[in-house]
Amino acid sequence: EDVNDNAPVVHVSPGPCLVPEDLPSPVACFDVWASDADDGAFGEVAISVSPHTNALVVQPQGVNNATVHVVGPLDREAVSSLTLTITATDNWRSVAQAGGAVVQLIDTSSVGVTVTDVNDN
Repeated sequence: EDVNDNAPVVHVSPGPCLVPEDLPSPVACFDVWASDADDGAFGEVAISVSPHTNALVVQPQGVNNATVHVVGPLDREAVSSLTLTITATDNWRSVAQAGGAVVQLIDTSSVGVTVTDVNDN
């Protein structure tokens, strides 16, 4: 039986992301996936993005994959760029809940979102 001895690894493609401030509809900004050398449940990874904002949505694309979408309007005059932290967390809870002592393993990566200016003033 496998043990949880390998941390997940975050991958982001492409990056950074350029988004116009007058975004007409949701835009897929980048794809995120994580790999984990552990077998079974320990190889399953949850992906999250911070800081949390209503303008961004993480849409799962299957096990260990997600796409980050910009879904809300961004105002370049208010915020010209964001640095997002992508976190991959392994599935340590399923074993911990069964009574095992398991350490949570994570990996993080940073990616930028730049809001491009549109002549709106």
